[in-house]
Amino acid sequence: MLADVDFITHTANSSHFVRDFNASVITRYCTERRPEPFADYVSCNGEDTEHYTCVCNNWIDRCIGRLDRSTCIDSHDCQCSNASLRRSAEAIGRMPVFAPFPNISHRSAGVCNAPPVNRSTFLGYW
Repeated sequence: MLADVDFITHTANSSHFVRDFNASVITRYCTERRPEPFADYVSCNGEDTEHYTCVCNNWIDRCIGRLDRSTCIDSHDCQCSNASLRRSAEAIGRMPVFAPFPNISHRSAGVCNAPPVNRSTFLGYW
């Protein structure tokens, strides 16, 4: 919940991330305990709910989560293992979220100006 509040606050103060938050989709998930590791977080974006494109743990998600971005292509799409893709077909993944958010603008695309984990506040998981 804290991660969502921080995300909404951040997007309300900027114009390039979510243009119309009232038109965004809020999804409620039922979670279950599983002994297997979590799948990589899958980020979905699109003009509307009928035309979503889901990207396996994309660059911005990894930047927010202070995760490794070495497998990312062109600073956007990242590659997930086949095992993670199989897990994500069965259950939702999760991504750690820290505050403050990275300082990302169109001018600094490909640069993740995020404080390291030891200088950030852990908010929870997406």
